[in-house]
Amino acid sequence: MKTDASGKIKDGIFMDFKNKNINEKNNYNIYKNGKIIKSGAENLSKFQNIYMEYREKADLNQ
Repeated sequence: MKTDASGKIKDGIFMDFKNKNINEKNNYNIYKNGKIIKSGAENLSKFQNIYMEYREKADLNQ
């Protein structure tokens, strides 16, 4: 995750773990250039797949 000087997320992926049960859905956001480009709610297992896909795409774009 990359942030600016004020701590605002510029690029990255973030999941808010409000629900501590791994089977419960939590909200996540994907950021690019300081804007949310994708949002959703998934359980931890499904989010892991989303995270891996995000990382693979990020690695290809570097």
